[in-house]
Amino acid sequence: MQDHVRRVVLRFPTVAVNRLDAVEAVISCQGLTKRFNALTAVDHLNLIVKRGQVLGLLGPNGAGKTTALRMLLGLVAPSAGSAKVLGFRPGDVRLAGRVGALIEEPAIYPWLSGRENLLVLAETGPTLSHTAVDEALEQVRLSPDPPGR
Repeated sequence: MQDHVRRVVLRFPTVAVNRLDAVEAVISCQGLTKRFNALTAVDHLNLIVKRGQVLGLLGPNGAGKTTALRMLLGLVAPSAGSAKVLGFRPGDVRLAGRVGALIEEPAIYPWLSGRENLLVLAETGPTLSHTAVDEALEQVRLSPDPPGR
């Protein structure tokens, strides 16, 4: 018996994006498309997410959810279309300290303690200090790890 793999692609109806809506949006994209050679992973994504809204991307594996997020974060260049996140184009360095994402699985190190994982995250950006890590752990009543762990 031969295995057949079916790839489902996110397809979105073409919708006119109102300019006023796009100005108020924290995420907006129009016609966002990503092709990998002959494979279209995301096909004409039109989307507006306003401040305070929550968006969930649902679909089977291979539907294009991760690719869409990677395009919005500037990790993958779109083949066509345009997008803005907080008023900036994906990949703009001004977004670096304003957005974050865990795509697929959180990047934690299982051999480190919770505090040590938080300290690793603190080293990756300017907004979280070692003191802030300790204060956060105290706030949720988790004392810092004992020495040697």
